[in-house]
Amino acid sequence: QEDTSGKLLGSAGRKRFAAIDSLIKSRGSESLDVDLLVLYAKATELAALQFGDALNVWNSLIAGHQWFVHSLAEKSLLLANIGEWDQALDTAQRTLDIDNEHIDALTVIAVHAFTQESQAHDALQKLEDLDRSISNREPYSVKLGLSLSSLFTNISSRQPRALQLCLNLLERVQKYCISNTDESTLMTCIGNIFILQGNSNNYANAIKLCKDAIKKDPNNSIAVEYMIKGQIASGNYDEAEGQIELLSVMNQQNDLTIDILLYKAIINRLNNKSKSFNWDAHYNLLNECKNLWLNHINSQVNNSIVPYEIFRKLRKINPDFTLSLAIEFIYELQGNTNIPYTSANKSDNSNDINESDNNSSDINNTIFLSNAAATTTLLTMQGPAAMPNIRNVKSNYNSNENDNDYNEISPSLTSAIDILEKLMQVCAGHLEPYIELSRCLIYK
Repeated sequence: QEDTSGKLLGSAGRKRFAAIDSLIKSRGSESLDVDLLVLYAKATELAALQFGDALNVWNSLIAGHQWFVHSLAEKSLLLANIGEWDQALDTAQRTLDIDNEHIDALTVIAVHAFTQESQAHDALQKLEDLDRSISNREPYSVKLGLSLSSLFTNISSRQPRALQLCLNLLERVQKYCISNTDESTLMTCIGNIFILQGNSNNYANAIKLCKDAIKKDPNNSIAVEYMIKGQIASGNYDEAEGQIELLSVMNQQNDLTIDILLYKAIINRLNNKSKSFNWDAHYNLLNECKNLWLNHINSQVNNSIVPYEIFRKLRKINPDFTLSLAIEFIYELQGNTNIPYTSANKSDNSNDINESDNNSSDINNTIFLSNAAATTTLLTMQGPAAMPNIRNVKSNYNSNENDNDYNEISPSLTSAIDILEKLMQVCAGHLEPYIELSRCLIYK
């Protein structure tokens, strides 16, 4: 299990790993059976994130036991986890040449399609191939259903067909839940998909599912978060605010989760349309959320809805949430008249900013509403290669620091850019961060 030391294993687990490590090194991997070597490779990943050592073990297994296709798949997963996508895809294809329905290999290929490329049809086809393989080989696995549905829900840019496939996967394994905890988690995931699908008719169902999930497992804090998310999406801001106030009473401010802090900031903005709204307090709340988010993605502690799983970094950064956080900073940038602009920029753009702020409720009252057609259009564009090179936009800002025509860049703008750049490092094929970053350039 986890502890606070930054490792994935607790002290007892690390002691066991040390014993296994000593045995392997004293006897040599050639004299050990396959099962023990697999255990050693996985323990190496968990104990100290020594991916190089684990990779050497998988290579030894592949060389000495060519019949053992699982070692190829595990190597592919490990390479994908550390961002070596070319090698990961090559190894995954080698796996599929032997077993054309291998779930892990198909997972690697589908994740790459959604996060590193920008071809919607191709990504969906690969996800459908994966879903077909799961249906044929692991139709009853609740753990696998929860793991992969939560992963693809968050990396698919809310693409309608992808969300429907994730929903189908969950509904297929729902009747095989054997514990209240599993059933509660599954209901929570289904509720989240209902919200992300953007169908207002399903918001009530999503909220009910989350409430039922809490009854099944009172410790399911994710269900509380998604219930608030559904209340915001459906426009029930008072109910959502009441839930957050209740959580604030039950917990210290420092104990509120990243998601709750973001929802609190969103509700404050949506519930306060007056000109006297305290945008500085709104920024401070978002900044606190951002700092917690940075600590979260940089830590080794796993507090996701599923236990330690593949694509750990991708799960931790949660592209859907990360994009929402960046967009809220952009809302803050548009609304806060105290942010520093150059005199020229302010006079040129202030009318546009005010108009954007005034009309924001006419477009979408919340960032949780999604437009399926718009999302599909974004995903079918030609990808990052067609976009301008804007990853180093901050250097352009800094180059003007001595220019009398430029004042200090707004902290909101800097935060939005930082978040979007981190997202692009992990999901280079997602177009939404590039588009939101282009919006930030307006305020350069």
